[in-house]
Amino acid sequence: MQIYETIIAGLNGEVTTGLLTGVRYLKDNRLLPRGFDKRTAEPDIAVVGGAFDDPDFNAASDRIRYSVPVAGAQGPFVVEAELLYQPIGFRWAENLKAYEHAPEPRRFTALLRVNDGGDHRDRSPAQRREPKSPKQIPNPESESRSD
Repeated sequence: MQIYETIIAGLNGEVTTGLLTGVRYLKDNRLLPRGFDKRTAEPDIAVVGGAFDDPDFNAASDRIRYSVPVAGAQGPFVVEAELLYQPIGFRWAENLKAYEHAPEPRRFTALLRVNDGGDHRDRSPAQRREPKSPKQIPNPESESRSD
């Protein structure tokens, strides 16, 4: 599985999602634009981590290879691939929970919970929950508040 993302570290070297406390990238393997040369890129926009030395990770492309042992099994075989897009990483979304006293983060985190934006790596497509339609998304503003 490949996850294209940035991971930043604070002064203490620990992972952080605080943009004002981040001092360097631990990982940056976001897909590159056409014409981008990862070997000559300036440090502030450089590829960081294993993708830098990956010969298949280049401008506007990445190639992922999976090997599946078939050990004498008879074909034909069916291969299914699924590409998932998540506009905000799990650790970033989790940090918003500290701000649920405000309506915007409360609504956003409610949307994430309803649409099950969590990690699906350990579940087959048949086990994954289908997203709810927008009509089913709760509005935290209409819920009773105890503050």
